Amino acid sequence: MSRSTLAIRRVDRDDLHVRDWDLAKRYNQRRAYDMMYLALAQLEDIDLWTTDRRLVNAIAGRESRLKSAL
Repeated sequence: MSRSTLAIRRVDRDDLHVRDWDLAKRYNQRRAYDMMYLALAQLEDIDLWTTDRRLVNAIAGRESRLKSAL
């Protein structure tokens, strides 16, 4: 069995919570927590892959960074 390593790094951004709240309001989400991942993807200029069906359905095509792994 081979072991793989994950490239995990800590991100500490002062603007993350502001973007998170803005996205929650924009997409009419009661839980800003779910938007934290999308905010980070935007700020880091990367795609967000998720299996969260509720999140995918809520944003459905309005955010190009959100990718469904379902």
